[in-house]
Amino acid sequence: MVNQYRVTRKIFRSWAWENNIKGFRLVMMCVWCLLALMILMAYFLLRYISIIYTLFFLFCLYRAFLRNLVVARVQYRRLATTYGEENWVRTITFNEDGIELSEGKMTAGYAYSDIVEIREKQNKIWLIAGNKTVIRLYRDTFINTDWETCKDLLQKRAFQKS
Repeated sequence: MVNQYRVTRKIFRSWAWENNIKGFRLVMMCVWCLLALMILMAYFLLRYISIIYTLFFLFCLYRAFLRNLVVARVQYRRLATTYGEENWVRTITFNEDGIELSEGKMTAGYAYSDIVEIREKQNKIWLIAGNKTVIRLYRDTFINTDWETCKDLLQKRAFQKS
């Protein structure tokens, strides 16, 4: 079974945003928003705001909402340079002995037992490994099979009782 799709700038950006709104990054986003809100409240209470406060307010908003997207853009460019093309192909193959993820010149292997959770939302599927890495799949990008067949295979192999 094979799931294959192109990693575009838009998809990469959506992955960065997904990562931005969970765990520690979500906490930090809230902290930066709180600091921005405190600066805004100080402006309305004191009716005075200097250029330093304005810059700090803008910096807080940047850190809360834009920084991780900027870092993702840099990572995307670096990967595109490494792979030699702008929109590269990612292929996830479900073999007899495990899962193989390949893109560009890179290949990674996962055992079925590494998968501890499967999450689904509309067209997106996340296979979450025990070390917190995520394999992203899309329902409509399976080749010669469908997600339901793949899901059955995963449940038989990844979640079998030992």
